[in-house]
Amino acid sequence: MISPDRLFGNLFNDSEITPVRLANFAQDALNKLTAAANPGFSHIIEQLAAPLTILQTQLGNVDTSVTQQRGATLTNDQVIADFKDTMRTQEGVIANAVGGFKSAGYLQFYPHGFGEYTTATKTQMPVLVSRVKTAATAFATQLGEPLATNLKNFETAWQSSRTAQQQQMGTVGDHRMGRSTAETNVQLALIFAVHNVAAIFPGDAAQCSSYFDFSLLFPQAHPHKATIYNGSIAKNAIAVALNRSFTDATQLKFTTVVNNASLLAYLGATADAQPNVTGVKVAAAHSRNLKLSELGGETDTFLLIKNMSDVNDAGYILEVKG
Repeated sequence: MISPDRLFGNLFNDSEITPVRLANFAQDALNKLTAAANPGFSHIIEQLAAPLTILQTQLGNVDTSVTQQRGATLTNDQVIADFKDTMRTQEGVIANAVGGFKSAGYLQFYPHGFGEYTTATKTQMPVLVSRVKTAATAFATQLGEPLATNLKNFETAWQSSRTAQQQQMGTVGDHRMGRSTAETNVQLALIFAVHNVAAIFPGDAAQCSSYFDFSLLFPQAHPHKATIYNGSIAKNAIAVALNRSFTDATQLKFTTVVNNASLLAYLGATADAQPNVTGVKVAAAHSRNLKLSELGGETDTFLLIKNMSDVNDAGYILEVKG
C-alpha cells in the first residue's frame, strides 16, 4: 500500500539525517539543478538557495562544495562522526597532497594508520583533533582550501560542542528531539524541489534521481578498506585508472585533486577507447561515487579518465571496494 505520509509528508524527517548531511545533500542538489540550465528549475533553485545559505552559516562553514561541513552547533557525537568520516574518506587525498602513504607528512596525520580515527573515543578526541590541526597547519599549502581549513576547524568544533554539552545549550540534541528553524526551512525547500522536479519529469525516476543523491543523507557502511589508486593526467589526455572486471557490488569513489580541471570517468573496451555519450564528469576538487551503469559498457574492463581541461594537468584519486 502506498503511504500518504511517505508521499506527502516530510521526506527528510529522519533521525539519521543530521544537519551536516542535510546541508551536503541540499548543496549537491542545488549544484546539479543549476548545472542543468533548465528554465523550469529557476523557481526551485530560488526556493532552495536562500534557506540553504542560512543553514550553512549556522553550521559555521559556508563553503559550497560537497564536503563535510561543521560548526559549533553540532553535538559531541556529531562532531566525532564527522571527524571519523572525514579522516577516513580524505585519507587518500591527504596522502596524495603531502607526498604519499609512506611520506613523513602522511605520518603526521596518520602515525598509527587511519584505523586510529575509526575507533576514536571522546576521551581521545582532544589529542586527535589537536594533532590534525597541527599537521593541517603545517601542510596547509599542499592541502589547499577548503580541506586545510576544515581539518583545522575540528579542534574548535570539538571544544565548542563540549562547552555546549556541559552547559546544556546544544542547538541540536543528541537524539534529534528538536530542529532549528534553518534546518526545517531547508527540509521544506527540498520537499518543494523533489515534488517540482517530479512534476517536470512525471514517471521518469531515473531523470528525477539524477538531481538528488539520497545516499548523502545517511551514514554509509564501509565493512572493508578501499584499495586506493592515484595518478596525474596531462591536459586533454586519457589515462587508464584501472583494468579489471567490475560487478554491481563494486564500489567506486573518484576524486579530482585539483582546483582548475574537471575529469571524465568512463569504461572502454580498450586502453585507448575514446569517450562516447556515457561517463561521469567529476568537477574540479570534487568527489563522486561512480555507478557502473553510468560509466558505459558494463562488460568493459578499462576504467579510463579523460582530462577535460585544455590548459591544466590534473590529479585524481580512485577508491575501489569489491
